[in-house]
Amino acid sequence: SNGFIIAFTSDFIPRLVYRASSEGHTLAGYLNSTLSEYNITESDNLRSLAGDGSNIKTCFYADYREPPTSPQKYTLTSKFYVILACRLAFVVVFENFVALVMILVRWCIPDMSVELRDQIRREVYLTNEIIIAKEAERARLGLDRRSCSACGHDYRADTM
Repeated sequence: SNGFIIAFTSDFIPRLVYRASSEGHTLAGYLNSTLSEYNITESDNLRSLAGDGSNIKTCFYADYREPPTSPQKYTLTSKFYVILACRLAFVVVFENFVALVMILVRWCIPDMSVELRDQIRREVYLTNEIIIAKEAERARLGLDRRSCSACGHDYRADTM
């Protein structure tokens, strides 16, 4: 989600695209490249906003659209689609980079300390040793698993 926020709410990607495609790889002229032209004489509402005696014929707004003199006037330009593709590519790269960093952090910082891991291993070893010793004692005494260890009652006799 952070990748989408960076890509779609900031000018980071359009600036990179402009810098990569401009001569000299600078941001000179970047603002003018982000503005689209609209012929206000085509709209009664906008013409009234310009005033009665106004000579204003066009206004500029932030978008990537064809100018009114183009055969496909006011349609999205190819620059819009290039920037959109770069934004989506940035999201994919950014999210994968964040996932890789998280994997590295998890690998560098273990879930449990070495001392705790060693203590758990010792306890498992001691538990296994106790189980083995009890089983060996039971086998040596000839007691079956079905006999009660507390009272010595043999349950095999009940089933015969």
